[in-house]
Amino acid sequence: MSSLPRAACRWAAAALLLALLAAACAVPDGAAVYEREGCGDCHSVAGQGGRLGPDLTAVAGRLPPAAIRAYIRDPAGQNPAARMPAYPHLSEAELHALARFLER
Repeated sequence: MSSLPRAACRWAAAALLLALLAAACAVPDGAAVYEREGCGDCHSVAGQGGRLGPDLTAVAGRLPPAAIRAYIRDPAGQNPAARMPAYPHLSEAELHALARFLER
């Protein structure tokens, strides 16, 4: 019977490890990042959102994903006349998620 608690502890530790790995590997939702960062305050997608910045509905047809990510991270670095603020705090995963969201 003494092995039962030890086995239960191993299973609990394995479950905890799996939960931590799943959280660490979670893929951000591009639509959620778009909303959280307020992109729709200035930009529109499919007719929904602001009008200050360009419509992003077809941006993936004009720019490759790497260019979209670079522009989001540092707009002025891509276009000195850009009025959009930089988003250097976004992770690579969040930038990829945003680019995927804009490809739809």
